[in-house]
Amino acid sequence: SQPATADGATFYFLSDAQGIRNVYRYDTTSRLVRPVTTFRSDLTAYDLNPTNGALGYVANEGGQQHVGYVGRVELNREVTAPF
Repeated sequence: SQPATADGATFYFLSDAQGIRNVYRYDTTSRLVRPVTTFRSDLTAYDLNPTNGALGYVANEGGQQHVGYVGRVELNREVTAPF
């Protein structure tokens, strides 16, 4: 999945910065990168609607791909990765 922008100042992208590939948010004004999702399986693709937070995704778990949907992801809250 390619990085997506909400407003030209906030970008959403996949990263495995915390060990599992999830969706992250980069704010060009504050220059902060924060996780948006905390799935326990690597995401391989996603489609995010930044207007309403709807998220469609493909995750790889145990060598199999799973397709999922979350009706609303809180895009502005801080989340921590599951351990």
